[in-house]
Amino acid sequence: MSRHKKINPNIQTVLLWGGISLVLLSMPVIYGPPILGQQETVAFMQTFEVLLVTIFWTGIISIVCSEIYFFKVLYRCWSILQDSTARTTPGRAVGFLFIPLFSFYWVFVSIKGLANDANDFLKLKNANGHKISIWLSIATCIAMILPSVNLLISPILQNILIYQWASFFNYSVTNLMGDHK
Repeated sequence: MSRHKKINPNIQTVLLWGGISLVLLSMPVIYGPPILGQQETVAFMQTFEVLLVTIFWTGIISIVCSEIYFFKVLYRCWSILQDSTARTTPGRAVGFLFIPLFSFYWVFVSIKGLANDANDFLKLKNANGHKISIWLSIATCIAMILPSVNLLISPILQNILIYQWASFFNYSVTNLMGDHK
């Protein structure tokens, strides 16, 4: 058995899109049901307010958990590269993303740098498959630093990118690391 547990990118997908769905489902908390009049909206809100608020916060928590999983996978991918092509440590790759203003630069080192270093690692091991897209990584970095785009586009790009990271990580652990039986 491998000492590295494989990455399941579906976890992030379910958390992210489940959270988004719950938040959208709870929108009557903010706007009220669109087909009801004023009196019906007030009655609806009084009846279902606790349920809708609970659904809303469950969705928010789910989205936050999907982001935590994204950072966990980023950390694990950097950990694979530590004995070869890594330009940074896993802790720095993730931790420096939380430094205000500096993170605008560091997101490119952490996410685009992972794509570069992972692809170099695969080339070094003569394994051409399971590469990480440089352009998708750059697009994700840009989306993560632009305020409006960050909330709308960044999660979608992160969701696509995490599948490439999982493919790289799982392939590397199974075929290149030499610690499987």
